[in-house]
Amino acid sequence: MSTRAHPHTSTEATSTIRGGARLLGAGACLALLGALFLPTGSAQSTGQQGILQVDVVGFRNRAGVLLVALYDNSDHWLDVSRAGVVQRHPIRGTNVLSTFDGLRRGRTYAVSVIHDEDRDDHLDMAWLPLPHPAEGAGASRNPRPGLGPPSWDSARFRFRNDRRTVITLVY
Repeated sequence: MSTRAHPHTSTEATSTIRGGARLLGAGACLALLGALFLPTGSAQSTGQQGILQVDVVGFRNRAGVLLVALYDNSDHWLDVSRAGVVQRHPIRGTNVLSTFDGLRRGRTYAVSVIHDEDRDDHLDMAWLPLPHPAEGAGASRNPRPGLGPPSWDSARFRFRNDRRTVITLVY
């Protein structure tokens, strides 16, 4: 599976790949571009693989970065450091569009997003009066906010065809 930013959305050179390998800085990322990233031309899907576009909306400001994490099972759901793929995007407007290429049709996936305003690579929480995100967060299928984080079951979807989904941040 490869990732790439939408042609009109700039991406910082940081990705996390399953297994915990972390690529930081433009030099390391550029060295692996040939193996991991496709050019930012028009998206095309093939046979058993497809494209997921995630459009994230509802930013309260442009501080920090957006983390978009793609999961292919519930084992590590909401553990960004153990997601299948993580994209990191600067926030330059009212929305950010992420593209995931090479997703296998028929598989189950879920996406979580964090508006990481302080760039510490995790979701900060406020604890009073009740626990809630101090930074923007969201998940695929936009599960209704409750007293805890969204469940895998509320966010998962079967990937059958190329699709574009919108995730609205909740603060």
